[in-house]
Amino acid sequence: MQTNLLKYLDNCDYGLKPQGAWVRFPSKEYAELVTQIFFNDLTATAQKLGGVVDISWGSNCKNTFQVYGWMNDSQEEAMATPTNNLWFAQMAVSPGLLRLAADLMDNPRKAGIVRVSDERQVIMHDETKILCPDHSLSEATNWKRSQFWHPQDLLDFRQRCRQELTPGGQKMIEFSWRSFDPDLGMEDTRPGNWLEFTTRYRLFDGSDGQFYQLCENMDMQDIPAPTV
Repeated sequence: MQTNLLKYLDNCDYGLKPQGAWVRFPSKEYAELVTQIFFNDLTATAQKLGGVVDISWGSNCKNTFQVYGWMNDSQEEAMATPTNNLWFAQMAVSPGLLRLAADLMDNPRKAGIVRVSDERQVIMHDETKILCPDHSLSEATNWKRSQFWHPQDLLDFRQRCRQELTPGGQKMIEFSWRSFDPDLGMEDTRPGNWLEFTTRYRLFDGSDGQFYQLCENMDMQDIPAPTV
């Protein structure tokens, strides 16, 4: 199994079997979360071993599901309605960030997590699909704010964050900002390209040398293309 995945199996039992591998987690919630984060690693492991990775939790052998080598990100397009899944950018996940992700699963909502250093959307809940018209969440977890925010709104937002947000999540700000489709660009004035979002933000320390913003959408509407 991949090194990053093994770091999160310290409290788990795991091993090889004739047709693959198995992992037993302490709880269903932890099993689902780690499987979602490291889904590609698990499918690669199953493919390499020519079989399947059995996922289970607790002491009940009936609590189980399987990850096969043929499974991949195409499952996202097959989902007709939002489910309680998270989509992650390719990145290492610290314990602090894992706790933030667990909160999104425990309290499903149109929310995600942005890394402050490069303003990249690194984690997004399934419910945010509606906020990304014509795009998948696999795409959206590779976007940075500069690729789809109105430049002046982004400058104003950064200033407010520096002045008002502090790590720990105790303080929250609400901010409205204009967005354009990153594939179309901000010069495209056709209807549907520009949207306005109202979002709530809190700041957290990821315990990995990085700070992260928890971003919860409150409203979204079509707007005309700005004149400036």
